[in-house]
Amino acid sequence: MKIVVKDSQNVFDIAIQFYGSMEGLPLLIVDNGLKPDSIVEKGTELIIQEDLVIDKTVLSIFKRDGVLVATGSEPDGDDYWITEEGDFVVDEDNNYIMHQ
Repeated sequence: MKIVVKDSQNVFDIAIQFYGSMEGLPLLIVDNGLKPDSIVEKGTELIIQEDLVIDKTVLSIFKRDGVLVATGSEPDGDDYWITEEGDFVVDEDNNYIMHQ
């Protein structure tokens, strides 16, 4: 299947978003002629092998909660995620804080 890169996503985010694990990174890289340090621009189409999902539980949680993995945008150095309900930050103690 083809997916479109969203704002603030990098190859690591996309591997987690669509394969459910960083273990999907080699598939993403090979299928799309990328490198681990490749910068992918918003709007870029990439190929994902949806039949090779690594962690279906993670994907079902992302789908259920409307999570978009987009760590390329880190307003204060913490992990930054975007959901349908709004943006939130995961701090160093793994607390979820809604971003205003």
